[in-house]
Amino acid sequence: MSRRPERRYDERSLERLEWAALVEIVAASCAFAPSRALARTLRPTSNGGNVAELRALGRELAELRRDGGDPHIGGASDLAPAVERAAKGGSLDGAALVSVAETLRVVERVAGELVEGGEHLRALGAAFAPLRSLRAAIERAIAQEGTINDVASPLLGGLRAMQRSSVERLRARLETLAHAKSFSPYLQEPIVTMRNGRYVLPVRAEWKSRVPGIVHDSSSTGQTVWIEPLEVVELGNAVREAEAAVAAEESRILGALTALVESEATALRSNGDLLAKLDLTRAVADVAGERSWNYAGDGADGSLHLEGARHPLLQPPVVPMDLHLSVDERALVITGPNTGGKTVVLKAVGLLTAMHHAGLPIPSGPGSWIPVTGGLWADIGDDQSIAQSLSTFSGHLVSIQRILAGAASGDVVLLDEAGAGTDPAEGAALATAIIEEL
Repeated sequence: MSRRPERRYDERSLERLEWAALVEIVAASCAFAPSRALARTLRPTSNGGNVAELRALGRELAELRRDGGDPHIGGASDLAPAVERAAKGGSLDGAALVSVAETLRVVERVAGELVEGGEHLRALGAAFAPLRSLRAAIERAIAQEGTINDVASPLLGGLRAMQRSSVERLRARLETLAHAKSFSPYLQEPIVTMRNGRYVLPVRAEWKSRVPGIVHDSSSTGQTVWIEPLEVVELGNAVREAEAAVAAEESRILGALTALVESEATALRSNGDLLAKLDLTRAVADVAGERSWNYAGDGADGSLHLEGARHPLLQPPVVPMDLHLSVDERALVITGPNTGGKTVVLKAVGLLTAMHHAGLPIPSGPGSWIPVTGGLWADIGDDQSIAQSLSTFSGHLVSIQRILAGAASGDVVLLDEAGAGTDPAEGAALATAIIEEL
């Protein structure tokens, strides 16, 4: 049998079938922003794409879960913003670097767990890049809360010790002044505080001339001014110089680690894509378990066989349907009264076909199969348009004309109330001609 070229399904027809609502069910079960985005991009294709891989991953994950395994991506973060920032020359802060290290920890754990899975899960695990040297460099330099460790560089610990020593000298001198007879009568309180990055004493405004120094701030009432006494200005300068040296070294360390992240940008992006694929597979498995979805087989002979099928967007209780069409049965016409479920059947067949060709399980019993199809076209709903002066009947005709122009051999076409909206006899004749043409 010759293989048809791969074709994307018609987006307007998928919209009629409420495909976006269907994939949102899967997206809502994802634990990771990239996997939610990946779920929303799922589209059925004919004869190709990654459908076979998605089905295989789903089946293998279900089997691995039955054996007690359950690989998940808990603890991982979306690193795309951090990688993008690093690639553009920006510097990552400690929290972003911790996220990189934690995500790499998840990558290594998941890769180890997937070894116990089937062929496709093992291949997925083998594609991960744990980047142990990058993770080790981050974990050595950055604490779990995002602060920089003293051992992050040979200089940092010594610079921080100098900073602490200079602060202690300054505070000790200010504490002495705060309790000295020459200062204490003029203070609101005998305490040392900080204003605008400088250590100061709270002086009563009316006595500020008695405390020679630099005014750094005043209270909203104007009753207090915060003064850095002249005799500690040099000590204060020493503190600021020590702080600047520490800040420069910390900035250098963050820059060096950011450069390491940038150097592994390709591998980190790939890890993110693989984590998203795994989480999407897990989400599909969770939804399938909750909603009794099963993977259908491929109707190799072109037949359709649905057992206990249900519309995936309907809330229970739902009346299931059985539908069997042989390869020789090229058309199915459903008639009956209003609210009889005809449109639900049409949409259900369309959605289940699309789900199957997107690599998803379907709400149908075991033993169901769906034939390999080309595209899928749907004229369901009212296409009337005031802007284009189209009545309901004209809207259907425009939609059907588009389908007739685009449909090819092997496609599935779903028509709801073909020929409706006009004289019944003329509409019936028109519907018959359309069906015969298809």
